[in-house]
Amino acid sequence: MVHVGVYCRSAGVSRDRQRIVGAPVTCVQGMGWFGAIPGPAIGGVISRENFGSSAVFITMSLLIPQRGGRHADRACHGAAGCCRRLAVGIGVIAGSFNHRKESMSDLQGKVAIVTGGAAGIGRATARLFAQAGARVVVADRAEAAAQAVVAEIEQAGGEALFQRVDVSREEDCAAMVEAAVARFGRLDIAFNNAGIPGRVARTEDQGLAHWHRIIDVNLTGVFHCMVHELRAMKAHGGAIVNTASVAGVRGAPYSSAYAASKHGVIGLTRSAAREYGRYGIRINAICPGVVKTAMADELAAASLPGSSDALLAASILRRPGEPEEAAELVLWLCSDKASFVAGANYMVDGGLTA
Repeated sequence: MVHVGVYCRSAGVSRDRQRIVGAPVTCVQGMGWFGAIPGPAIGGVISRENFGSSAVFITMSLLIPQRGGRHADRACHGAAGCCRRLAVGIGVIAGSFNHRKESMSDLQGKVAIVTGGAAGIGRATARLFAQAGARVVVADRAEAAAQAVVAEIEQAGGEALFQRVDVSREEDCAAMVEAAVARFGRLDIAFNNAGIPGRVARTEDQGLAHWHRIIDVNLTGVFHCMVHELRAMKAHGGAIVNTASVAGVRGAPYSSAYAASKHGVIGLTRSAAREYGRYGIRINAICPGVVKTAMADELAAASLPGSSDALLAASILRRPGEPEEAAELVLWLCSDKASFVAGANYMVDGGLTA
């Protein structure tokens, strides 16, 4: 497949989206913001296109170049003439089109909550949600850092609200959802991402108080959030993504409390997904591996020497992930592009669990 496209200002291009799958391509000539682009006729078949008010983006199966002959005689004459014929034939510049331009409005008009939104994957996701058109509630205990994320979103032209939340307290989670609905009128998306890493120690040395704290935040916290999010979404549907971990699908030596909490998140996600699909609510989980976040740094510092390096060496890509890479997955899961995805847990671990 060859991606071909042109920006054309001619009034000859319809402002309405059209679908012309299967039309033959016979012209490689035009005038756009790149200037005149002459060329020989190329035979091909359009397999996908997207006509907008100012851009044309076509995916085309390239066949046999034809120089001369009747196809060349029918080449477009002048910028307006070529643009009028775009619906039946164009081949312009091979290359790729910026994916972000296509998905900038994936969440247009939606309202989203991100817990743990002050840093790491939460911060990256809150910003990406806003870029995609959502109004975002940035929820966290770290007020200064979360307010900074809100300011970044607003400076970029988005809408955001800070809400202080300790997810281990149900009243905080209820207030968070109430604030989202009061400010923005509804709730469509929730990314339940808040969590803590826990102590690195043998199971017998974890301690009951530590066990309860990890479960209260990482598992019960997700449950608290979901209870109130689901009630707000039942009337119109929505999407929820919960942050689990690779420790939720495999053993995690010296982190048994953390692993138990993340296994629980996956079980909660799958069970609730089966209950609420009938309401148009899709619930999924992501399972990050080693990602460049403050929590990962904290966990690495508390782990046995060389543990983090060993994890990276065991992965396919042999590098830590960026928060934005995980955020892209969350964005997709919360968009209509993932409309047939529910009850799943997605690895975003560089191949660690492969």
